[in-house]
Amino acid sequence: MRVMKSPPSGTGAAAEQNYTDGIVKEILYLGAVTQLHVQLGGPESGPLLIVSQLNAAATARKTWTTGDRVYVAWYPEDCTVIGPEGELHSAVTSPEP
Repeated sequence: MRVMKSPPSGTGAAAEQNYTDGIVKEILYLGAVTQLHVQLGGPESGPLLIVSQLNAAATARKTWTTGDRVYVAWYPEDCTVIGPEGELHSAVTSPEP
């Protein structure tokens, strides 16, 4: 998952990404990792998404602050569908006759 200040755009890999927007509610620096708590869909409306990013030279240059509108992007292959009974991967790939 990547957190960006603008939505992914263009062609190729960027065009195939899933993304949503939200507001940074909290930032936690945990040694080698930074956690961003992003409220999806607006300041109070959607679920809270917690994104963990390794602290590296590239992420150190990104200065997020509480209240920033951000875009969270991920690739479809990085998703797992989960239902009430757990992961749905086997049901999706091997439906019963």
